Amino acid sequence: MCACVGSTHKMPRLAFSDGFSKWGVALLRCGRIEGSAGRVQSSYGTGGDVTRGKRRNEILLHFTTSNILAECALLWSHLGLAYVSNPVSPQAVNAVCRMRPNTRLSPGMPRVYGHVFFKQSGPNEKLSVTFKLYGLPVNSQQPRAMHIHEYGDLSKGCGSTGGHYNPLGVNHPQHPGDFGNFVPVNGKICQSLDFSATLFGRLSILGRSVVIHEGEDDLGRGGNVESLLNGNAGGRLACCVIGLANPQN
Repeated sequence: MCACVGSTHKMPRLAFSDGFSKWGVALLRCGRIEGSAGRVQSSYGTGGDVTRGKRRNEILLHFTTSNILAECALLWSHLGLAYVSNPVSPQAVNAVCRMRPNTRLSPGMPRVYGHVFFKQSGPNEKLSVTFKLYGLPVNSQQPRAMHIHEYGDLSKGCGSTGGHYNPLGVNHPQHPGDFGNFVPVNGKICQSLDFSATLFGRLSILGRSVVIHEGEDDLGRGGNVESLLNGNAGGRLACCVIGLANPQN
């Protein structure tokens, strides 16, 4: 995949491999690749140095400084991939997702707001997720399903977030972002849980989305194809894109 490597060498490098090289031009034209110090130098739009690596489909993007941290910018969701490179440092990573109602919501449906907070102390640690959502019917205890979806694309409301994030190609409810069902109390969902998803490495959920659904997740027991894809959870009430949190907050 894509790794960002810092070193004491004069020219640290960012390598796109395993078929990612074709995105290098688009990324650089968008001006979205940057290190903690200096800017990426590229002959594609930013004026600098791009060379092809020894492996097939590998491009090396050379930085002008030697103190590049192991973090690179996210790929814009409209390019169809969720990330370029994600934190590989053992330090804790925090992320946040600002929940807003689906812009294609039918009249009379609940308008859900709030935040979903993510914290992971290291790549081998559990991901802690805290849900703070409100706007559901006060007198209803209808369970609501929540999942991580593949794309951080809200251009067509929650419908453009794609299906469940399923990097390993397994059946629902074994996807890393299958959060399950939540029963609201007084119209609110306030709960913290640990999950197997990660904020690190090539399976990072950074740049993906969280969707809260109209109905209950059947947890793969519905007896049809949709059950093994999405748990027959119904329409999409609200959604948000998972992004790195400001460490000062």
